[in-house]
Amino acid sequence: MIDPGTISARVLAAGRSPLAAILEKSLSTDPSTAATPDASLFAVSGGGDSLPMLWLAAAIAQRSCLHRVVIAHVNHGLRPESVLEASMVEAHARAVGLECVVAEVDCGGAGNRAAIARRRREEALVEVARRTSCGRIVTAHHADDQLETVIAAIARGAGPRGWRGIHRTRDLGGGIHLVRPFLGVPRESLRELGRRLGLEPAEDPGNEDPRRLRGRLRRGVCRELESIFPGANRRVAAAADHAELAEQAIDRWLDEVWGDGARRSWCRERLRDLPPLLVAAGLRRALLFEAPELADRLTEASCRRVAEAVGDMDRSPRLWTWPGGVRVELTSSSLTVQPASSRGVRTSDPDRTRSPRASSPRR
Repeated sequence: MIDPGTISARVLAAGRSPLAAILEKSLSTDPSTAATPDASLFAVSGGGDSLPMLWLAAAIAQRSCLHRVVIAHVNHGLRPESVLEASMVEAHARAVGLECVVAEVDCGGAGNRAAIARRRREEALVEVARRTSCGRIVTAHHADDQLETVIAAIARGAGPRGWRGIHRTRDLGGGIHLVRPFLGVPRESLRELGRRLGLEPAEDPGNEDPRRLRGRLRRGVCRELESIFPGANRRVAAAADHAELAEQAIDRWLDEVWGDGARRSWCRERLRDLPPLLVAAGLRRALLFEAPELADRLTEASCRRVAEAVGDMDRSPRLWTWPGGVRVELTSSSLTVQPASSRGVRTSDPDRTRSPRASSPRR
């Protein structure tokens, strides 16, 4: 229950927080091009990160009559507490005079439950943003989230594209942008604001579940890093911003050397003297253009093995087949990416190399 007598004081305290200035700056500089650019949809789960953000949004809305704020809560229906959490978010939004939309999604179906939930949540938020004429969707991802993401990406063998971690902004299409203002802010800063405002967030125990990757990183590696290097989360978040700049430079180079997405063959001699890391980045881009569904399975490390083969002295033909049937053929003179034949090609581990003859499809 929210004491009506404390609401004004809480909003005032939120508005005086340094986090309010960070949020306000982000909303004034993001690349949204929607018809109503000064309308923002804030995604609030009700947890200790997003609930303080709701009150920050309320403070900004009250002191800037030009900025319209809408709160969105996505009910995944995965836990018995889901309905109560949706009601709690609605109550906080009403208390500060903000419009609130609760979207219910079905997370059933085959596949990874967490991945399905993320996809359904984003789809629901985009739909709510369209219905409410909001040009941006704002989330409460923070520096600790970034730390977990970057560590996991490096451990999986990702290249510069993975080192940048979570994007600060992302174009979702239709004039709607996803904005994450707090990626350089430690989780504790948001939690401390919540305590100062007297908030009682609803925490999802799954976030700390050691059976999940993020739970293990949060309770183990990341916590240990912070104890050894206090402020590691902020520094890794800053490094991710630097990686984004590096990625942009690499993309410009890829455009020059690899050509547009329609190109499928390159001169081996031109590639062989380049760093394998850059050859791998270009190869991955070409493969994803051919088969976007490989995004979660095609690592920079796998592409690097092909890139290293480009620069070796072996001139015999070699062929790699990725899941999805996309093939990469290396000859003495060229590197070629080609879709599976109309008859179909058996998929294989991308780390295995075979001759073209050995990869012929079964009848």
